[in-house]
Amino acid sequence: MNKHNFRLAWRLTAILLTCAVAFSGCGGGDPAATTSHPPSVTTNPTTSAPTTTPATTTPTTTPTTTPATTPAPTTTPAAVSGSALYANSCAACHGANRQGVVSGTTVLGPAIPPTLNFIVNRTEAQLAMFLSGHATSINMTNAERAALATFLKNP
Repeated sequence: MNKHNFRLAWRLTAILLTCAVAFSGCGGGDPAATTSHPPSVTTNPTTSAPTTTPATTTPTTTPTTTPATTPAPTTTPAAVSGSALYANSCAACHGANRQGVVSGTTVLGPAIPPTLNFIVNRTEAQLAMFLSGHATSINMTNAERAALATFLKNP
């Protein structure tokens, strides 16, 4: 093996190791959070215990109150879910505030503000389709990708 081939082999090895380390941190998340559990089933007994009714009852009055109105949520469930997905799967490379992450001279993930032309010029469905080919969202369901796309468009 000549000197040129030896250097080329080392460079390729260094590049592959760098990529492997960079992508190993992406898409983490909590595997227990994505595991679905079967719904619990409760059964009612077929026979009931005998009950006795008191001979006389004293009526009681309870004050009635008007229920307080609950203000409308400021974020949709998809945006909340998308925010959690972003925090677990994207923030390691793109930053918690979507500002991008640079380590030394290596860009781990570019900034992805909601004003980015790539995001502005695409629908949520197109963003979800783009995410389906991205390494960190490969284990996400279509609904999770849609929620993440909604978050990217409307943080």
